[in-house]
Amino acid sequence: MIYPGLTPALRYNDIASPHPQCAIKPRTPVQANSSLLLLKAALSGQGIAWLPSYLISQHIDAGALVPLKLDGKYAYPMHSLYALYFPSKFRNPKVRSFIDFLVEENQPWNRWE
Repeated sequence: MIYPGLTPALRYNDIASPHPQCAIKPRTPVQANSSLLLLKAALSGQGIAWLPSYLISQHIDAGALVPLKLDGKYAYPMHSLYALYFPSKFRNPKVRSFIDFLVEENQPWNRWE
């Protein structure tokens, strides 16, 4: 199952290979621009989905989903997240708190490894 916005994310870096770029082109009948729809499809056994950890963590903890492990051979490409705001708004405690939250929640980690 694919989220079209993450199609470039289907390229992996093979750490052990002299030609590290590896691309996967899945044949899938399910393409959706809704991560919730892809989550529901994965939960109902429709296939493999690449979804953000904040969306799937409770389902992995409950045993409803199983994370795939690639034995440390592949590294996922990083995606950028940007926060745009007026400089004067940066001093606003609510804006600052939200930016701090984004930074904290988007650190590269995977607690299932």
